[in-house]
Amino acid sequence: IDTDDDGDGTPDTEDAFPTDPSEDTDSDGDGTGDNSDPFPNDPNEDTDSDGDGVGDNSDAFPTDPNEDTDTDGDGVGDNEDAFPNDPDEDTDTDGDGVGDNEDAFPNDAEEGSDLDGDGIGDNEDTDDDNDGIPDTEDAFPRDADEDTDTDGDGTGNNADTDDDGDGFSDTDETTCGTDPLDATSKPLDTDSDGTSDCIDTDDDGDGTPDTEDAFPNDPNEDTDTDGDGIGDNTDNDDDNDGATDDVDPNPSTPVAQPDQAEVKLNEPMQVMVLDNDDFIAGLDNELTHMGGTAQGTVSMDAATGMLSYTPLPEEAGTTVTIEYQVCYKGVCATATVTLEIEPDADGDGIGDSADPDDDNDGVEDIYDLCPDTPPNTTVDINGCTLTTLGPEAFGVAATSVSCTNLEDGMLTLTANDTRYRYEVTVTGMSPRTFSTAAGYSTTIKGLAAGTYQVCFTPEELPEQQQCYTVTIDRPTALEVNTQLIEDSKQLKLTLQGAASYTVEVNGLATTQTTSTATLGLKTGLNRIRIYTDQECQGVIEKEVFVSEVLEYAPNPVINNMELYIGGTDREVTLTLSNLSGGVLYKQTVSVPQSHIYSVDLSRYSQGTYILQAQGSTVSKTIKVIKR
Repeated sequence: IDTDDDGDGTPDTEDAFPTDPSEDTDSDGDGTGDNSDPFPNDPNEDTDSDGDGVGDNSDAFPTDPNEDTDTDGDGVGDNEDAFPNDPDEDTDTDGDGVGDNEDAFPNDAEEGSDLDGDGIGDNEDTDDDNDGIPDTEDAFPRDADEDTDTDGDGTGNNADTDDDGDGFSDTDETTCGTDPLDATSKPLDTDSDGTSDCIDTDDDGDGTPDTEDAFPNDPNEDTDTDGDGIGDNTDNDDDNDGATDDVDPNPSTPVAQPDQAEVKLNEPMQVMVLDNDDFIAGLDNELTHMGGTAQGTVSMDAATGMLSYTPLPEEAGTTVTIEYQVCYKGVCATATVTLEIEPDADGDGIGDSADPDDDNDGVEDIYDLCPDTPPNTTVDINGCTLTTLGPEAFGVAATSVSCTNLEDGMLTLTANDTRYRYEVTVTGMSPRTFSTAAGYSTTIKGLAAGTYQVCFTPEELPEQQQCYTVTIDRPTALEVNTQLIEDSKQLKLTLQGAASYTVEVNGLATTQTTSTATLGLKTGLNRIRIYTDQECQGVIEKEVFVSEVLEYAPNPVINNMELYIGGTDREVTLTLSNLSGGVLYKQTVSVPQSHIYSVDLSRYSQGTYILQAQGSTVSKTIKVIKR
C-alpha cells in the first residue's frame, strides 16, 4: 500500500525506477537512469569507458581516450594514422606524403618510388621505366612498353593499331605501302569504306568483286561486254554490233540467227540473212561464206545483207546448209542458212515444179495417176507401176530340229503382199491356200531335218510364182576337248555343239556362252560335268586329279631316295614296280611334318623302276634309276 516504495520522494506511478532510490527518470528510454547515464538523451549510448565523450557503442577505441575513429579500418586511429583514409598505409616515416608500405625509400623524404627497380629513385632517375628512352623524350616515362605516341591519342604506338591516327591500321598501311607514322600518307580507299583498295575485294563498293569488275574504281560500272573501254551502263551499244541497245534484241551478245528457205532447182534463190540478225544492213558490215554442205554457187552482198544461191542439179531433193559470218568493226557472229532444194524425181536436171513429167515415165503429170513412179519403172498408160511380185512379197523362216533323234522342226510361211489369193505348196504335203478368209501366214510343225521346196502362186498372176528352197538343220553333237595345265591348276575346255553350256566343277555350276573356257581346279580330285539345255545332247563327265608337288633326290640313287611330298596329306601310299608292271613294294606311310620321307632302295638290284606316290592331294609317278 506504499505509494513510494524506494522512498525517494517520487511516487511509484511517476518513478521509472520505483525500487531504486537513486533513480527515477530515463529520458532516452535505454534502461539506464539519467543520474548514471552519461548520455541521458541518447538511447544508443549509456557508457563512456575512456571518458573521451564518445559512447562505447560508437567509439572504435572505447578504452583509448585519444582515439574514437578508424575511417579506413586499418586498426590505427585517425588521430595517429598518417593516412586515415588508406587502409594500406598508416605511417610516413620520412614525411614525404608516401606511406612507408608503398614508399621505395621510406627514410628518404626526396624519393618515394623506383618504377624500374634499379635502386635509383624516380625523382633522380632520368629513365624511370628503364626502356632506354630518357624521361624527357619518353611520351610514357612510366610505361616500359611504350615511349612514342605519334598521333597523341594517349595510346602508345606499340599498343595503338593506328599509330598516325589517319583511320587506316598500321598493318593495312604496311601492306599497301604507305607510312603508318605519317597521317598525310594514306592508302587509296576509293569507296571510303575504311578498307584500303589494296586489300579491298570491291574497291568501288558496287557489289561486284574487283576480279569480276571491268571498272573496279567506278561504282557506276562493272561490265564492258564489247571491251571498248566504255561500261555497259554508259555504252549505248554494249556488244558493239552496230545496233544500239534500245533496238538490239540481244544487247549483250552479237547474235546471227539461222535462216531457212526453199530453193527452185533451176533459178537462183535469195535470202535477206541480216533481217533477223542483230546486225543492221547498210552499215559497214562484212559478210563471209564460212562453209556448210552446199556445193552450188554462193554470193553475198554485205551492204544489203542478201545471200544468193544457185544449186547444183545433183542437190535436187536434198537439204543443204550455208554457214556465214557477219562482222561489224571486228565484232562477229556466225549462223547457218538451211536450204530445202526442190526434188527432181526423174533426175533429168529439171526441178519438179518446172518439169512436165516429174517421174520421166513418158506419161505427163497432167495425165499421170502415179506421178512419183521410181526411175526406170515399167508403167501402164496411167503412169502406174505394172504389177510384179518381188522377193519381199513372201517370207519363209525355218526352225531347226532340237535333237538329232527328234522331228520337231518348223517352217513359218508368210505372204506380205495381201492383194492376192495364193496356193502354197511344200514338198511332201498337200497344197494350202492363203487368202483374206484363210489368212496369209501359217506355221508347219513336226518336220524332220531335210531340204524342202516352198512355192507361192498368186491365182490372179500365176506367172508370178515364187519358190524357195529351205533346209531344216539338225544340231551337232556335244563335243568337249580338254587340256590340263597342272602347274597353274587349270583345265582348258574347247566346246562344240551348242550356243550355251552348263559347266559344273565339283558341284558348282556356271554358264559358258563361248566355245572356249578355262576352269580353276583344286588340288586333288576334281569332278567335271558339261551339258546343254537339250537333254538329248547328253552329259559329258570327266574326273581330273591335280597333284601337289613330289620332288625327289638323288636320281640315280644307290641306297636312299629322299621324297619331298607337298600338300596336306598326312599319309600316302608308295608303290615300287619294275618295268614289266610287277609290284615289288607297296606301303602306306605317314608324311613327316617336314614333308620329307626317305625311301630305302638299297636291297634292290641295279636297274630302272617305277615309283608311284598316291594320296588325297598327291598322285605322281617317277622313274627311278638304281645304281
